[in-house]
Amino acid sequence: MKDENRALFRTDAIRQYTQSKENSVLPRIASPRSFIFLWSLLGMLSLLGVTTISTLFIKLSVYTGENAVIMPTNNKNQQTAAGCARDN
Repeated sequence: MKDENRALFRTDAIRQYTQSKENSVLPRIASPRSFIFLWSLLGMLSLLGVTTISTLFIKLSVYTGENAVIMPTNNKNQQTAAGCARDN
């Protein structure tokens, strides 16, 4: 009875089966280029959203380097478009 000591499966088949179980392969949904493009697009859209929302809540001061003339407001005479009081 030589068949009692004989293995049920071939050693090569067992080795290939165990190697295929060790190498897990993820499904290829997108190519690497499109994957990187989509992540960078998501990042840019997120950055755009953050800057848009931040502009709604942040008050900026605006300074100019122009000269101005301060005129008294207690004068009841009408003022022209140039900002000078009319003499009556």
